[in-house]
Amino acid sequence: MEIRHNTYNYILIISGIIVLLPFIYVCQFVHPVNDDYYYAIEHLQANCIDSVVKSYTTWSGRYFATFISSLNPLSITEDKEWLFKAYSFILILFACCATFLSFRLFFKDRLCRKDTYALSSLFLIVLFFLCPSISEGFYWFSAYVSYTMVSIPSLLFFAIATRNGTISNALLYVLALIIPGGNEITAVLFVGSLIYLSFTYREKRFFISTMLACIGLTIMIASPGNSVRMTGQLSSTPYLWTIGVSTMQSISWLFIWLPALLLVSLIYIPLYGMKIAKSECFNVSIKRFALFAAVIVFLAHIPPTLGLSSVVIARTANSLLLYYALFYFFGLNIILNRYSERINSIFSKEYSSIILPTALFSFLFLCPFSINSNIATAYTDIISGKARHYDEIRIQRDKMAQSNKNKNITLKFPALGITSRTLFAKDLETNSEECFCDAYRRYHKLKCKVEVEKDDIRFPSNYDTLLSLGKKSR
Repeated sequence: MEIRHNTYNYILIISGIIVLLPFIYVCQFVHPVNDDYYYAIEHLQANCIDSVVKSYTTWSGRYFATFISSLNPLSITEDKEWLFKAYSFILILFACCATFLSFRLFFKDRLCRKDTYALSSLFLIVLFFLCPSISEGFYWFSAYVSYTMVSIPSLLFFAIATRNGTISNALLYVLALIIPGGNEITAVLFVGSLIYLSFTYREKRFFISTMLACIGLTIMIASPGNSVRMTGQLSSTPYLWTIGVSTMQSISWLFIWLPALLLVSLIYIPLYGMKIAKSECFNVSIKRFALFAAVIVFLAHIPPTLGLSSVVIARTANSLLLYYALFYFFGLNIILNRYSERINSIFSKEYSSIILPTALFSFLFLCPFSINSNIATAYTDIISGKARHYDEIRIQRDKMAQSNKNKNITLKFPALGITSRTLFAKDLETNSEECFCDAYRRYHKLKCKVEVEKDDIRFPSNYDTLLSLGKKSR
């Protein structure tokens, strides 16, 4: 049995490496995108503290995200291209290390090191597979500093919360104050989670953390810049819109994310879940937790729907995904703790020996290794040359701009055409007077105006791409 268990661990660890490799590889093709130029100009005119203050009063209360965005490569170095690539690589590495470290802290008393690595790999596979937007999560600087980079510390917070000491509590309090300053969705999810922890476990450090997080949330909400950003964006019936859309979106995630999570459960339960769920921290009311999770997920949709008459998609949904997965597995552990004997008997029967290998095979090839998954898309972008073509077009545009910078003309950049879905987030407009075309011109100090010749961006399916590649190689 131990040999078989180790085999599953190795399969998950190797699968995790296979999943991560293409995302690490395409870091070399990362370039600045639209908002990166706009915010770089703002940061060039002020230091990081002044940038936070100005943004707070004129645009957004995201004090922590604005502070991080002052590290925009465009505003801190002339040799900027390599730093965008390095940032993406470091971010992916940070996500992996934070997951491994957090799970080690979480389950040190329940799982051996190899089990922890395998479970961390499984968790990362799930996140990269379900991730609504890989490009905005890891390759678009202005997006990931506001969402991905402030979501990952949340995982570290909950891991550190399992340890009670002077240093760990100090770290908790610092994280509790800065995490709400990342973005509104993470702030709601984080503060809501702390309220649940405080009233469930009734520990002084959780009450202090909750108080600090509420202070951070209040600071962000009180920003005068929020009203400026909301101007002209409200629906004619904002409250009806907010309730309706938030409810529908909250329900929609059940259909989008739950099937894969249920399949993962058949792997998680026999390998790790039964051991982890024995912890006393999971001996709590499942009804109370389910009600909390439903309410907090609903409330997380309020900021974009009410404030901007928008919906939770792409980079905003990336933030929601991490908490959604954590809520799911926390709830699953509560169920395992409550009904351990009954569930253990199911997985102990002779016929159950086929459940785990079948579930593992089905999960890997129906989810991360399916033809149109994020992982398969990244590999296809590399194999077909779409990632490199994206890189070449962006380099060509910069060269064109520098060659014609002193000419009084409107320079038309070539369209991206068929391009990398993994890397693409946004493109410049087809009108040189638009915001981001003007930001590109001002940042590069161009006399000429710039625009994209046509709005031609296409993403053929992975199947069609590989079929076309096969025909060309004959």
